[in-house]
Amino acid sequence: MAFLAPTASVAEKALAVARENAATGRPLALLGGNVLFSLTTLQEGGAAVEGLVVAVPWHPQVPRNRRFAQAAAQLWGGQVNWRTALAYDATRVFLQAFSQGATSRSAVLARLQDPNFLLQDGASGEVRFLPSGDRNAPNVLVRVEPGNRSGTGYDFVPLP
Repeated sequence: MAFLAPTASVAEKALAVARENAATGRPLALLGGNVLFSLTTLQEGGAAVEGLVVAVPWHPQVPRNRRFAQAAAQLWGGQVNWRTALAYDATRVFLQAFSQGATSRSAVLARLQDPNFLLQDGASGEVRFLPSGDRNAPNVLVRVEPGNRSGTGYDFVPLP
């Protein structure tokens, strides 16, 4: 097994590693960082990244995310990614904190650390936070598989 965790500036090098791996005849299974969750990975990696597994915080095909994904696609004329979904949630969280009287950075942080804080209708349903300040939500594992949604011949498909 090989883990590819490039930054955006060296993602092409990770794809070159994937191509070399595929050419060995006995390729290693590939795990990747979320930078590889991109159309470029599917376009440039092709068959070399088939089977690559990536952990992402959101995917439009996960059942809890479908309602937001469909509404966003209808509004914007295309599919949205995890960055868009989480930016939407962050905006809604801050608006809710402000509407509940938080007017400073420390007040917003205190509001979000409250174990009772809840945003009910985020991109993936309920939004809550851990005492550490991290979002309390599971990541989604996706795998590159042959498919038609992206137009590249490969798609990121959520694992069960």
